[in-house]
Amino acid sequence: MNTYKVACRSCGDSWQLAGTWSAYEQEAMESRPCPHCDAYTLSSPEPTTPPARRRAPWLATVARAELALRAG
Repeated sequence: MNTYKVACRSCGDSWQLAGTWSAYEQEAMESRPCPHCDAYTLSSPEPTTPPARRRAPWLATVARAELALRAG
């Protein structure tokens, strides 16, 4: 899931949002007032994808051993 940070250029308040990102979402977000100061100065950079979780190296060894046992 993608997350992006919304920031108010007027008061400096910011928060994280999760979801899809499109030109429509950007326009809708920028047309809303800041919930903290009511200024219409919200902005958001491009969304960021969280880093992929790495599998533990030993997990592949366990999976191969299990497959070997099943194969007989």
